[in-house]
Amino acid sequence: MVKQGQKKTGQFISPFAFLVSRKIKRDGIKGISFFQRPLGLGLKKLPNEIFNSIKEDIKNNLRTI
Repeated sequence: MVKQGQKKTGQFISPFAFLVSRKIKRDGIKGISFFQRPLGLGLKKLPNEIFNSIKEDIKNNLRTI
């Protein structure tokens, strides 16, 4: 049985490392929007015709499922 402050292998970890790992497990790690921001800016420049075509393709493919 693994006790608090131990790895699965039985090795002890420092109290700071334990607290950091517990916080990450509980809250996760926030993303940095590395790809989302440039993608959003690029999508604003595209004409609406492309989005309408994509919308129709999705509708047609969902009907066949």
